[in-house]
Amino acid sequence: MRSERGWRCSRATYDAAKDADTRFTLGSDIRITPSVFATGRPGADDASAFLVPGVAAVSPVVFDVENAVMIGRHNQQRENLAAIDASTFSAVAPLPDQVFVEGTAADTLAALAADPRGSPGG
Repeated sequence: MRSERGWRCSRATYDAAKDADTRFTLGSDIRITPSVFATGRPGADDASAFLVPGVAAVSPVVFDVENAVMIGRHNQQRENLAAIDASTFSAVAPLPDQVFVEGTAADTLAALAADPRGSPGG
């Protein structure tokens, strides 16, 4: 009986961690990616079109692998860059404070919402 309880507790912990990791990695429970064959891509103003029964919140995100080139004094390298709507992102992807070097997740998103040109530290 003890090992069965331990398994249930371990399984619940694993499932909670997996769900949190999915939300952090994808930005939510699910992600909608337009087909490469699509003639148009939805814009940020189209987000409300995805609020269908069963969907609690939506937030536009632009992301692609190695979609930016960072140029330094001595080299350049390709990096991953994401653009979010800071005013709605926390509704779909609660971010843990531990992933921010300075301040909290709420402070960082508020700073980005106030100055959407870039990061609060730069």
